[in-house]
Amino acid sequence: MNCCIIRKVPYRQAGANRLVWGLIVAESQGLSLIFLQARKDNGSHALAIATENVGERVYEEVKNASRFNLELQDVVELGNKLEALSDVLAKNEFEKHFRFRDDEDAW
Repeated sequence: MNCCIIRKVPYRQAGANRLVWGLIVAESQGLSLIFLQARKDNGSHALAIATENVGERVYEEVKNASRFNLELQDVVELGNKLEALSDVLAKNEFEKHFRFRDDEDAW
């Protein structure tokens, strides 16, 4: 499956000045569902509901957001995108743990 992300955007986490890159996996009515990859090996990936701060050209978390309206086709598309992301993440993990070395002692 090919990764079909809408776009990569700068995201500012609540209470932090540092920007991270997020991947928009769904958009509806001015809100965006953003996938945030774990920044550390032992961290967790996250999904955040965000809106664009047009003046600063960055996406920010929406406070008190508990609803993200999706139609059936949106849910199917979201599932396909998350499956594609998991394929990429799984491949990266595999390559990280099972790197092939050029020397003769490898494997």
